[in-house]
Amino acid sequence: MIPLCALFLTALLPSCSSAYKMALFVPGIANSQVLFSSRVAETLTKAGHDVTMIMINSLEDFEIKVKIMKEVKIYAVNASFGLTKRIMEERHSKVIYKDLSIWDTRFRENLKQATDFLTMACRSE
Repeated sequence: MIPLCALFLTALLPSCSSAYKMALFVPGIANSQVLFSSRVAETLTKAGHDVTMIMINSLEDFEIKVKIMKEVKIYAVNASFGLTKRIMEERHSKVIYKDLSIWDTRFRENLKQATDFLTMACRSE
């Protein structure tokens, strides 16, 4: 009876102690996004998973100010294409905090710039 019980417990052990390798893709546009992703990564790491944060830096001068625990692996991808934080802030200052309809051309232009930004970041080498 004891060998059968030991065999049963041994069979259950892998399902109770499994850990996974995980990758989190983190857009480097704002530190709030990095902070949220780092909290997710730290929680998963503390649960026993092997976590890698893939930081996709799209802005030329983006600086990560978030402390990430040393057990989380970090892989940086430079996807910048000439856009700086200052240029992005100037573009947003024209429409931010304005009550714009989706039919307003300024709203559509801002949305087009955002999608162009993502497309160019994906295509950069």
